[in-house]
Amino acid sequence: MQDILTQYQALLQEIDRWFAGCLEQAGEQIACQQGCYACCRGLFEISLLDACLLQTGFNHLDRSTQEQVLTKAHHRTDALQSIWP
Repeated sequence: MQDILTQYQALLQEIDRWFAGCLEQAGEQIACQQGCYACCRGLFEISLLDACLLQTGFNHLDRSTQEQVLTKAHHRTDALQSIWP
């Protein structure tokens, strides 16, 4: 499984490099920048590989940051469940 995750991370890095090139060529026509997430704040599916990478990253966070992430996730889940019970 680790080999698959390593290969997937390499693919994601290649996609990030490609997108960085798109940003260079398109200039201000593309608003996405590092740290921007406004267009990604909707509901969307992620793959099991994405979930594994997120879990791995989460496990590397310090306890305080993990608690902050969990609190935000619980608030977001509660809000979504109130909209779509």
